[in-house]
Amino acid sequence: MTALMDKQSWEVNQRDCTGATPLSWAACNGHEEVVMLLLNQQNASQDDPDEQGRTPLWHTASGGHEGAVRLLLEHGSVDADVQDRIGRTPPQLAAGRGHEGVLRLLVEREDINPNRSDNNGLTALRLATGFGQEEVLKILLEQKDVDPNSRDNEGQTALLLAATLGREGAVKILLKNRKTLTPTSRMKRAKILRLLAIASGEEGAVKILLERKNINPSSPDSKGKTQQQFAAAREGRE
Repeated sequence: MTALMDKQSWEVNQRDCTGATPLSWAACNGHEEVVMLLLNQQNASQDDPDEQGRTPLWHTASGGHEGAVRLLLEHGSVDADVQDRIGRTPPQLAAGRGHEGVLRLLVEREDINPNRSDNNGLTALRLATGFGQEEVLKILLEQKDVDPNSRDNEGQTALLLAATLGREGAVKILLKNRKTLTPTSRMKRAKILRLLAIASGEEGAVKILLERKNINPSSPDSKGKTQQQFAAAREGRE
């Protein structure tokens, strides 16, 4: 890299056919020494997005390269909450892929919105829940501004997602958080019980919810049907 940089024809921000710069490639693969070499070049752009809207920081956060993430965050002004074409941000990528160290570096910044959602309404919290990243889930719930009750484009919350996917650990973590709304508050109890009954059949996660004193499995929905009735109908279809 040093030899190439010494050539007069060198262009530090030159793009390839995807719009990616050398810095994006170095960051994507976690090559910290090369990242530093490029950052120290005169006129080097630290935040150039490719054709998909993915910046060097986006790429290195996706790969979980903590050292490269730290270099980019410390070297200059980068958009740590940048969204690509589908609305995914570095914190969302780190959360969904279980990159705990990278996520901690990002959520400490004031320019990060922990509740930012992608084009499908998925936040970092919901991505961590969906992929079963329990340690990441704990990190996110430690943040004072994180909303555990945000909904995706289908109106589903992290708690309901965890239950329907059978993520028992995630259900326990979410229920321990004092901000998480139980099915007797804003989330309609009967709707949750119905969805749990006809969901994936994961008994463990459903059992955890039903152990809550304020959830009544015999509570009917607006049509007078209870969880047991939906469960029986589901077993009949199987």
